[in-house]
Amino acid sequence: EGEAYYDWAIRASTTTRLTPDEIHQQGLDELKTLHGRMDPILREIGYTKGSVGERMRALSADPRYQFAEGDPGRAEIFAFIEDRLKWIRAQMPRAFNQVVNPNMEVRRLPLAEEPGAPGAYGGAGSKDGSIPGRFWINLRTTDLHRKYDLADLTFHESIPGHVWEGEFSNRLPLIRSILAFNAFSEGWALYAEQLADELVPAPSLVCAAGVQSHHGSKLPQDQRPMILHPRQLSTATASSNEFVKGVLLLE
Repeated sequence: EGEAYYDWAIRASTTTRLTPDEIHQQGLDELKTLHGRMDPILREIGYTKGSVGERMRALSADPRYQFAEGDPGRAEIFAFIEDRLKWIRAQMPRAFNQVVNPNMEVRRLPLAEEPGAPGAYGGAGSKDGSIPGRFWINLRTTDLHRKYDLADLTFHESIPGHVWEGEFSNRLPLIRSILAFNAFSEGWALYAEQLADELVPAPSLVCAAGVQSHHGSKLPQDQRPMILHPRQLSTATASSNEFVKGVLLLE
């Protein structure tokens, strides 16, 4: 009864009656649109040959956008995140009439958790404020991250994404703050990326559903354009488990 359960999970998480295949197709359609927007940008910076996916793989291999290996690179990543957080905090009064200042930490994922974890995740702290919100970053290898996509990841998981949204939810009545809908929480975080994009350019990529309902690797090759970087294959699979609604964005 796996398919029936998955259909129920889709309805519960998205509050729609869309089927997994319909959501998957929506993602593919959106991916096509985004590829159309990415093509001229890639051409402008000198990547003119091959599909968008092939050019993104080439971009991923460009040393200009890579962090150093090992602990020096991990320190670079933390410094990069803190710089983006400092910037986005200063922008929030431009975007919100009611501004919160979340108690938040940026932490590396526990070593034992990193191999099977997504590139990052974040969430609010406790309702009474005694436990801070946390932005957890996977640093098992610095090759998981690039300078052109780490800003979007930061905005999605922390401010104005999951941690910021959690601060608002924690102020709501108890039932509302503990009753979670994936479509709302992930929709907020995806909007957070778009909001940051309006404040500063930050290109995004879409990864359609199918890793779950189509078992990922069994998809035809031409329906797997979402795995644009070899380094993201494992984290895309891990991340897909967070998003039962079937559509996830990988920046």
